[in-house]
Amino acid sequence: MCAHAIGLFGVRRLIFGAYDPNGGGVEHDARVFDAASCHHRPDIVGGVRETESARLLRDFFQAKRP
Repeated sequence: MCAHAIGLFGVRRLIFGAYDPNGGGVEHDARVFDAASCHHRPDIVGGVRETESARLLRDFFQAKRP
């Protein structure tokens, strides 16, 4: 969903930290920007502070689980 919004809005550069091999729409799974129906592809920079980003996400969602 976020990747579609980025494409529609025309964001020039997408910078993200943690990859999501199970459900990410940019580098894994759907690959939204590689689809023929996508008319905009931003510059993509992934893995910025990847270890720290992954830990933050993991800790956040672990705290949400009972």
